Amino acid sequence: MSAAPSVFPGYSLGSIDDKLVNPDLYQDETIHDVYAQVRRTDPVHWTQPAHFRPFWSVTKHADILEVEKNHQIFVNRLRTYLSPVQGEEWIKATTGDTHLFRTLVDLDDPIHMKLRGLTQSWFMPPNLKKLEGRIAQIAKDHVDRMAALGSECDFVKEVALWYPLRVIMMLLGVPPEDERFMLKMTQEIFGPGDPDVAAETSHKADTAAFSAAGENTVDLMQTAMKLFEYFGAITADRRKNPKDDVSSIIANGMIDGQPIGEREAMMM
Repeated sequence: MSAAPSVFPGYSLGSIDDKLVNPDLYQDETIHDVYAQVRRTDPVHWTQPAHFRPFWSVTKHADILEVEKNHQIFVNRLRTYLSPVQGEEWIKATTGDTHLFRTLVDLDDPIHMKLRGLTQSWFMPPNLKKLEGRIAQIAKDHVDRMAALGSECDFVKEVALWYPLRVIMMLLGVPPEDERFMLKMTQEIFGPGDPDVAAETSHKADTAAFSAAGENTVDLMQTAMKLFEYFGAITADRRKNPKDDVSSIIANGMIDGQPIGEREAMMM
């Protein structure tokens, strides 16, 4: 199985199209000037950057809302995330699909609504009301942690990384002792081309073969396999010993009278 290519090839700053996909401009926030220019001159812009399949850049709020509301015309199955052609080709060759993952974000109706319906009642206000105390305690723990650190702290490392992760783990019923593993997996999934993330992982892609710019990058397939194995064990446990958590709802979910598929369960 080949390693995943880098999601960050070499970039050019020559054209407006190349600027729209350059992550460096998002980091230093000069991308705001780029979008302002596109909104003035061509708000629904046919974008053809180097290394990418062309796409429409929809840059005005009203137009974005129209896209979001019209699920019959604007679908997810063709391409959900923006990645270079090299990355798209690798995903298709690896999975036979246009997506490496089949999460709710990737799917269209009718399967999207059927999967979403599995957990919908669990997230209704009466059930969430029961969780308020536990979530508040997690928040208090982090505020106490900040207070204990004195007059200053690194908010990202001390709070922003851990607080949402611990809330989500609590909802899923994932053991607290696995939080460092979950953080590592989450960072690798959402930031595979981040050199800081890649430097901390033991399964890097073959950057010499796949990275146009030579950066380190995470092997997404190995990360996915680790997550599948981890949540596969949780799913098997919840089918034998269901609890009052989201993992139990997913593990025992039924779609059209049949148990939820393994891939769909893992993705959720």
